[in-house]
Amino acid sequence: MKRKFAAAVLAAAMLAMSLAGCSAPSSSQAPGSASATASAPAQDDGRKVLTIAQGGDITTFDMQNHNNGVTGAVLGNFSHGLVERADEDNSWVCVLAESYETIDDSTWEFKLRDDVTWHNGDPFTAADVKWTLERVATDESLAENHIFSVIKEVQVVDDYTVRIITDGPYPTMLSLLSKNGSQMMPSKYIEENGLDYYLENPIGCGPYKFKEWVKDDVVVLERYDDYFGGTPYWDEVRFRAIPEASTRVAELLTGNVDIIVNVPTNEWERIDEGENTEMVLGNGTRIYNVIMKWDSTPTQNKQVREAVAYALDAQTIIDTVLKGAGTPCYTRIAPGVFGQDESLYGINKYDPEKAKELVASSGYNGEEIELLVPTGRYLMDADVGNVVAGMLQQVGLNVKVNVLEWSAYINKFNAGEFNGMALIAYGDDFFDASYGMNEYRTENCTPISCYSSSEYDELYLEALNNMDPDSRREQLIEMQQMIFVDECVQAPFIHLKVPYGISSDINFTPRIDEMFYVDRITLK
Repeated sequence: MKRKFAAAVLAAAMLAMSLAGCSAPSSSQAPGSASATASAPAQDDGRKVLTIAQGGDITTFDMQNHNNGVTGAVLGNFSHGLVERADEDNSWVCVLAESYETIDDSTWEFKLRDDVTWHNGDPFTAADVKWTLERVATDESLAENHIFSVIKEVQVVDDYTVRIITDGPYPTMLSLLSKNGSQMMPSKYIEENGLDYYLENPIGCGPYKFKEWVKDDVVVLERYDDYFGGTPYWDEVRFRAIPEASTRVAELLTGNVDIIVNVPTNEWERIDEGENTEMVLGNGTRIYNVIMKWDSTPTQNKQVREAVAYALDAQTIIDTVLKGAGTPCYTRIAPGVFGQDESLYGINKYDPEKAKELVASSGYNGEEIELLVPTGRYLMDADVGNVVAGMLQQVGLNVKVNVLEWSAYINKFNAGEFNGMALIAYGDDFFDASYGMNEYRTENCTPISCYSSSEYDELYLEALNNMDPDSRREQLIEMQQMIFVDECVQAPFIHLKVPYGISSDINFTPRIDEMFYVDRITLK
């Protein structure tokens, strides 16, 4: 039976709509619809320029070969996917798609807009959808392959119609097509010039086109005048990489930056009291985790892993380091994500005596355990890492902290080049627990996390293909119990709030997915 969804013609901004299905935004949400009544906080020869400072740099312009929010926040303005998630609820907004319908449980048909062009003027067509999605579904070297591999085939019906066929029933297609990794890539341009050329001279189909990338410094995008959604609001958008939190704050207070992320708690009052600055605290999906490797390190031992979990006093870290910007938890699935286990949320697992007993009985002999920690990426990350290390040392673990700037950290983390543990704050741009829980399938075993259970694998596949939301939710909850309670594969411990410092001259509302859709950021 076919299930038909309402079509919508998307106006310019097309983002974060609260209505279900493919809903049209109001005129006030269209790019260029807001009038500027003040000078831009950052100016360049009278042009409207928006500058956003993040704690790290992007890693690539390859849409399917990254899995971090810093890169996604930039690329979401450079190119689009077929649909995007509305921020206020779990609904979707059509972007490159005009409408969609399910043909059956494993076949989705999308009608595409016929007025979209790439930044070189070439038309966007069904061929681009086929090339993009089949590439990420089949190329195992790509960072997002593990989640997109469910796509079996993309059929081109005509230039502006595609059918996406999955390997079995797939209830979360819209989540898949609205996450990082789903943004389209220009097939003709890449086939003619090669991927390496594209990566040096990228083109997208979003409101802003590539101008410059100075690695570990700044990505500069400029408005694309032929954008199908109308004239973009900003003339230029700059994403600066500033790992040092104090430097980000100083740049905001001096007017060189309009938005900064992960403001240290000791700077909140100064920003709020600034003449032209203010603090904004947003919700997010990020949860601090201590990741424990499964190779030859002591954390291979389950008792050591359990000791780590019981050693972490989440509430004390929230009260003292995070200034209240967090909630204790023992799951990596945050509120707002389908399938969250509420029984593991709002609890502080801290039990130092039990942690000491587990260390003593584990056979651990005092071997040094590295704790890899980023700085500048998450709220108070280096401070949290040092406090975590102290708590682990108090229960008898010999922990050495290794603090690195984000670009160096993520390279080491992804390569597994650390001896024991790493602090990371996982987010979820899929908004379904299956995304985070996919990591623990046997086929995704790595030295970082090599949990293997045929029971878990079977349960995961059942949930992946389950079209009944109620029973599917229970399956996702059961998986969290297996991973975090029964086996203690990782030690999640704090769900984070996200603090932003902003110029008082702009309108900015944080999104739960931490994306910066810049045409929804306007001058007052």
